[in-house]
Amino acid sequence: MSLDGFIANPDNTVGRLFDWYESGDIKVPTAVGELSFTLTPQGAEYWPAWTAGLGALVVGRELFDFADGWKVTHPLGVPVVVLTHERED
Repeated sequence: MSLDGFIANPDNTVGRLFDWYESGDIKVPTAVGELSFTLTPQGAEYWPAWTAGLGALVVGRELFDFADGWKVTHPLGVPVVVLTHERED
């Protein structure tokens, strides 16, 4: 597991960390119009309160690359700071 919580299966697919995004029947919209996910009633109730307090996300390079930089806009609609030891030009 990395600093940002990225947990991957041996084949580098995401596993338990992200499985809960599709764990229920309540559709939750994101800042990316065509993208949504489903949560349990408890998760869907908690989600807006938790995301309202986010000013930015700190993610590792592995997650950023895996998500292909979220195609410019992160689903939470907040700035993303990518931790990396490689210089980006």
